[in-house]
Amino acid sequence: MFTRSVLLAALVGVVATPVLAQDDGPANNGRYSLQEVRAGYLRLDRQSGGVSLCRERGDTWACELVADDRSALSDEIDRLSDENAGLRQRVEALEARLAAVSELARRPVDSEVAPGPTAETAPGDGARALAEEDLDQALDMTEQVMRRFFGMIQDLKRDLEESQPNQ
Repeated sequence: MFTRSVLLAALVGVVATPVLAQDDGPANNGRYSLQEVRAGYLRLDRQSGGVSLCRERGDTWACELVADDRSALSDEIDRLSDENAGLRQRVEALEARLAAVSELARRPVDSEVAPGPTAETAPGDGARALAEEDLDQALDMTEQVMRRFFGMIQDLKRDLEESQPNQ
């Protein structure tokens, strides 16, 4: 207990000596402030805002920085700012693509001539022409299936009418 009191007095002396040695100008009001807590002493650095917990460990005193939520919040704000900037760029790119698609949708379509890739078109235009050809083929096939289906329905109706006597 006596050792603890002596060490505490020494700690206060070490912290207080530089403060007393400096003049009390407007820029210097004492850099550190100590506050007694259950686990030891909290040391507040008035210049940087850092907080340390000072406690006795064996025969010496040691100060450890207290986890600072401010730095975690600052890191999260930076991360969210970066993510926001990336999302803004993505929205701009999507809006540009939407404007291009809207412009294509407004153009009149010539049903007799299907656009094909030419040397003057962009590389993506060839893929677009292939996709349109695939769509035309799918529509043609669907039309054939529907015609067959309705033909089968008509055949069934005819067979049903022939098999039943007139009522």
